[in-house]
Amino acid sequence: MLSEQECSKNPKESYKHESVSIPIKGHKWETIHYAVRKYRTAKEVVNISLESYKYMISNEVPSWMSPKIWKQLNAKERLNEHLKRISESLNGLSYTFEVFN
Repeated sequence: MLSEQECSKNPKESYKHESVSIPIKGHKWETIHYAVRKYRTAKEVVNISLESYKYMISNEVPSWMSPKIWKQLNAKERLNEHLKRISESLNGLSYTFEVFN
């Protein structure tokens, strides 16, 4: 969540305005408007060992993939499939990667 100091600098851009309708006595509905501080996107860095990298690009077919499809993928596509699953397991929105020598 953005800090109070950040929000006070630019209040129009720092808050998300929402509303909810709730029933009250009888058949009437009341709409409540409120503002919450926006969230800052979190970043997580995951380091993968050389052994894991080699497994991810190998011909060994993961249990969640069709062998026919896996054999058609090149090393980068195989790595992407594994990294996509890691990102999803961490509730990630997106991912990028860099392979070091």
